[in-house]
Amino acid sequence: NSGSVSLNEKAEEHVKAAFNYFRTRADPMLSAAELATLGRAVDLEAVAQSAGAAEPDVGALPVEMMVPLVQEQLRSHQDGPGSRYWVLLSLREAESLRGALHVAKEGGQDRLWADEGKARSHPLVALHTHSELLDAVNYTEGSAYERDVVRECFRFFSSETEYTARGQHLLLRCLQTTDQKDRQSFFTELRACR
Repeated sequence: NSGSVSLNEKAEEHVKAAFNYFRTRADPMLSAAELATLGRAVDLEAVAQSAGAAEPDVGALPVEMMVPLVQEQLRSHQDGPGSRYWVLLSLREAESLRGALHVAKEGGQDRLWADEGKARSHPLVALHTHSELLDAVNYTEGSAYERDVVRECFRFFSSETEYTARGQHLLLRCLQTTDQKDRQSFFTELRACR
């Protein structure tokens, strides 16, 4: 349930302390620039975008108003990275789908459907490799945050063991609803397949 995220009193104090860290003035307010800096620093992308889009002369917000912004951002993190489905493919599978995308484009189709769009399936619109877009049909790029989260999840599926602090943070945000023992078992089974 996306409405289930809330901060307890201790977590609210941590959020307020973090916001206070980024204040450049002595008053209990955060300017749009300070809020945008904080949002970027802790991957609260929606907060950073909202504050960054504000007019420079917009007044500051009291720290107490930041908690609802953070709760809303945490809800979006709990819902997952964007409204897309990402599929991990072998090189051979990707080559086949890339050819199918070319055929779809040449045929004037705006998407590639597994069932020609008859059922409620989702269309294939793009193929990526790491940060490179290989091919696409009517594709709108997602946010940098979404791509970074997906990349870290794919690294987990590839049995990677070395993560940057940010990469680890992004991965754990996605896996937070999964029991730690289940994650460990899954990772061990993946490593055994290599």
